[in-house]
Amino acid sequence: MPFGLSTAPMVFTKLMRPLLAKWRSQGIKIAVYLDDGLIWADYAYSCEEFVRVVRTDLENSGFLLAEEKCTWIPLQKLIWLGHEIDLKHFVLNLTQERRIKARNLATGLLLKRGPTLLDRLKWQGTLASIKEASVEGRGDSGGAKRAAVYGIIL
Repeated sequence: MPFGLSTAPMVFTKLMRPLLAKWRSQGIKIAVYLDDGLIWADYAYSCEEFVRVVRTDLENSGFLLAEEKCTWIPLQKLIWLGHEIDLKHFVLNLTQERRIKARNLATGLLLKRGPTLLDRLKWQGTLASIKEASVEGRGDSGGAKRAAVYGIIL
């Protein structure tokens, strides 16, 4: 995304919509938050095929990929958006850095005599972004019967 352009997230999201629709219509499992993407599949070979399609489409659409920030091989444990994701055991946890950041923000709010609206909104955004952490797959949900899930970080 271009630095310094206040509308960059909105523009980038609009540019990605047709590609996301195409990939999802092809059965590609993908999640995107701004310019961070995650592709997953039940089998490593499926994930590799999904990645090949997504990477080719991104390059053909003129997107420049930050190779040093991308992982193009299937993983079962990864960090994405401040979450440690274990796809083999279906466990989602916050990274230590993310925990410390949330704790410091909460402490700052408690120490302030009167938190501003911006302070409260930051805390609300933090809570919304971490609410799913520490959720584990249940044995009765069929997770144990499924093949391991593989993910790719874009």
